[in-house]
Amino acid sequence: MNGIAALMPKGLPDRQNERYKYMDLAFLGAEAYLPAIPQSALCTKEDVAALSFSLSNMPCVRIVLVNGFYESAFSDLSEVPKGVIVMSLRQAMTQHADLVRHALSNSIDAEKYPFASMNTAAFQDGVFLYVPDKCDVTLPVHCLFVGAGEKPIFTNSRHVIVVGEESKLTLLNEYVSHASANYVANDVDIIQLGKGARLELNKYQHENNFAYRFTHTF
Repeated sequence: MNGIAALMPKGLPDRQNERYKYMDLAFLGAEAYLPAIPQSALCTKEDVAALSFSLSNMPCVRIVLVNGFYESAFSDLSEVPKGVIVMSLRQAMTQHADLVRHALSNSIDAEKYPFASMNTAAFQDGVFLYVPDKCDVTLPVHCLFVGAGEKPIFTNSRHVIVVGEESKLTLLNEYVSHASANYVANDVDIIQLGKGARLELNKYQHENNFAYRFTHTF
């Protein structure tokens, strides 16, 4: 059993599982994937600017993650409105424990969502984005997810987005590659919307042929 399968109590799902009957997961056993670790040196600020295909010059709040880890040095939070919280999920679990705990309180069905369940056990970081009640975030929030490195890696990141009552947020998730080896990204997005809240979520995938990505939104 490889390292990925070992994180699943019942191993990798096969084609007898209705949700995966048309998906061949053999590629997950073809490489000795390493768990991702924080490595900001894998790319530079100039690399990050060049990797954003269509959104790099757009006025926005920019959040950058490299291999699932929040990188403050590459992010631009100068236009974050008052009261809005944007930070590493790992940091938020300490500084805003009650908010994070409430957002992560619901369990995930391991039978139905085995990769999301694995993420619960293995995630190390991600983004925490909190918008208080009656707050209109006028600029879009651009989350740039960079897969980087020269060795096969497996990333587990979790992102918590909380939008308060009667608040508005536009979220632009862009996925790009700066890698010369295969990588697997296993992301879980937890979204909580208050009464009357409005969230517009757009996703742009510009990854290369080395990339495999699983994304679950709850």
